[in-house]
Amino acid sequence: MNITKKDLRQSTQAQGVLHVLSSRFSHGMWLTLSSLGVVGPTEFNPPRYPRDAQAFDLNDIGHDMSIAFGRLSEEIKTTKSG
Repeated sequence: MNITKKDLRQSTQAQGVLHVLSSRFSHGMWLTLSSLGVVGPTEFNPPRYPRDAQAFDLNDIGHDMSIAFGRLSEEIKTTKSG
């Protein structure tokens, strides 16, 4: 059955309410509503970090920098003496 806009307008005027929806809209609405029930709420479980995570990061960065500068100073000493 092919329903046109003219048929929809006539059905609304004659009966006072719209009894016929376009099949594309009703099918999409049905799929959307039924998919919400199937999926349901998802569990929200964010990763847990310590309160002072930034302090740990800064300590790690400082440690890495001191190692890098130590290697650089050793390299400079060996190139100057050689």
